[in-house]
Amino acid sequence: MYRVATVCAVHCLIICQGAEGAEPGTELRSGVHLVVNEMPFIATGHTIAGCQPYRPCFIDGHRMFGAIGLPKTMLASVRISYLGNNYQLDVAGMYDPLLGPDLRGRWDGYCYDGRNCTVRAVLGDAGGSYAAEWQVVNGVVTRTILTDSADVVNFIRSNLLAPRYE
Repeated sequence: MYRVATVCAVHCLIICQGAEGAEPGTELRSGVHLVVNEMPFIATGHTIAGCQPYRPCFIDGHRMFGAIGLPKTMLASVRISYLGNNYQLDVAGMYDPLLGPDLRGRWDGYCYDGRNCTVRAVLGDAGGSYAAEWQVVNGVVTRTILTDSADVVNFIRSNLLAPRYE
């Protein structure tokens, strides 16, 4: 019960912040509005393999990122908004993101206009960090990166705000 209460408290901190009367979420440096929802992971209904010491976990046939052993939480949804356009980002396979009340140190993004954006995140912790990148091109969302490669995670961590091309 304590863990569920903690997860719910963190969840509320993430989606309930913001100015009074404003939509819940976080305003990133470039003006992109981010709403992240995390939920408890419930193993029932999933096919789980591995998850042994020194062996990777596979959930529903996909290698899991963000946890060692069975995950405790997972991303339920991520939505970005910019210039009145809203985009749901693919969060499949993203476990134990270890979100805190301030997402800006782990998430950033830039929109060139209302239909073209790049969003990056570094999630998890030192034992299970992973990086993700999504691109919106002409209004179509694609997750372009989901990896726990140390080189890529460190690159994204150092370059959270994607480059702006002229």
